[in-house]
Amino acid sequence: MTTPKNSHGGFTLVELLIVIAVIGTLVAMLMPAINSARERGRQTVCASRMQQIGIALTKANANKRGKMRTVDGTPMNILDPTLLQPDPQGTEQWQKDGTLSAELQEAEDVWKCPSATGSYSYGFNERLARMGGRDGSRIVIIEYNEPVVNIVGHTAGNPGGQNGNPQDTWSDGDVIWNESDAFAPRHMTMANAYTHGKSTATYQPDEIDPNDCWSQKQYWLPNRDRLTQIDWAATPQDKVAYHDRDPYSCPHAGCSEMVDRQATDCPKCGQGLTPPQPERDDPYFGQCNWK
Repeated sequence: MTTPKNSHGGFTLVELLIVIAVIGTLVAMLMPAINSARERGRQTVCASRMQQIGIALTKANANKRGKMRTVDGTPMNILDPTLLQPDPQGTEQWQKDGTLSAELQEAEDVWKCPSATGSYSYGFNERLARMGGRDGSRIVIIEYNEPVVNIVGHTAGNPGGQNGNPQDTWSDGDVIWNESDAFAPRHMTMANAYTHGKSTATYQPDEIDPNDCWSQKQYWLPNRDRLTQIDWAATPQDKVAYHDRDPYSCPHAGCSEMVDRQATDCPKCGQGLTPPQPERDDPYFGQCNWK
């Protein structure tokens, strides 16, 4: 008795092509998810390094406040934003290391975002030295292709964007970001930032665009730079309770009653009140004519 031979000794060319096509389709479907996962991993590393830099800045601010270095014959505070990170073109070793190097455990790698390709990964807000207790939301460090983020207010010789804001240091007008731009949303069109409140966050470019009046005041302009433009003589209580929502102390002589911000008369002394009014007392309220 003979055993019938199997007529299918292997795959046909058509079957092989079908298998290859299916595998190719699956790979194409999975690659975006894989790339996204990889980029999120790089984003996490980037944010962690930025956090280390922020902590080092806090330490340096406590230990080195007021200390100076001479740069090209000019005395400069060593916490000046232009001196904080390594400068490949520096002539002195301390410039090549950056003035934060002593506070960093991994000074060599911490300055490099894994998604960056240029010389600089992070930029410091040019006005960070003027930030204080009311500037928790202000951005201190952000992903940037230049060492200093100079996008607050008017810059001499560079009229830039609206009301003197140097828009060209933020974007080149092309809606598609690339490494030639200064601002660097490297992580799927988003950028890491470290705030004065000592935390890292991730932002879309339009959320923190300094050419938008509200964003400029919320994220970039130190509160102190707004307060210095206000004449406090008319409403002295504003200086203490500026933009707070908490009750404020009655300004009338002999009365220190804490009154609600909406009250028109003090419940203790009965005298009329003039509560803080940002529309009247803040020259930056509702507009961005930099003073």
